[in-house]
This record gives sequence, structure tokens and C-alpha cells, in this order.
Amino acid sequence: TLNTIPAVRLVFSGRKGNNSDINELTYVILDGTTVWYVQYTAEITEFYNLLANFESSIKTFRVVK
Repeated sequence: TLNTIPAVRLVFSGRKGNNSDINELTYVILDGTTVWYVQYTAEITEFYNLLANFESSIKTFRVVK
């Protein structure tokens, strides 16, 4: 859960263009019938340095109605 809302955390690895390896951290958040996607992307060399920042940032996610 993310702030009491059901969520799934996914990590993807891939290549952008011919020479940039990237990782992507994606949160899929279900709020009733609405699905939110929050994504963080960085080059693989920086991804793990930024991971704590990404995880702090997602904790600020709020559904406003």
C-alpha cells in the first residue's frame, strides 16, 4: 500500500537509443476505478544513487478529489 491506497512497485531495465542503459521505477496505484502510474527513470549508473530520492518522493503522492 501507498498511503493506505493499494499499489504495485515495478522496476524495469532497458536501453534507450544505442548506448544508454536505463532503469525505471514505476508505481501503479489503484484508487477505486482510477489507475495512477508514477514513474521515475534514470541512467543505470545513477539509478541506485537516486533510488532513495524516488522512494521519498512517492511517499508524497496523494489522491485529491
